[in-house]
Amino acid sequence: MEFIWHGSFITVHMFWNLVQELMHSVYEQFEKITFGEWRQIRGYVADDLMNTTPGYGFVSNFRNDRHYNRRYLMDVIMDKPHLRDEFITALAPDRVPLFNLG
Repeated sequence: MEFIWHGSFITVHMFWNLVQELMHSVYEQFEKITFGEWRQIRGYVADDLMNTTPGYGFVSNFRNDRHYNRRYLMDVIMDKPHLRDEFITALAPDRVPLFNLG
């Protein structure tokens, strides 16, 4: 079976390869944003890609509360020196991390 996409023929096999490549890419990105600790997240990860509020991220999405400890990724960052050096610039006097925003 073939499809025509913008004047080019695409077979089901080509489409399947595209889906596999996309899934692999999503997996790699998820590994990256969870620092390889994604196995600690049970269920699904919800996100609102339309939310552009400063400070919003999937970690703060209320739909994820029941799936994992909200502080888990922060604990991973603070426990691993190479991640702490990358993401945290300093600690405030009250020991709250100041993030590298640059």
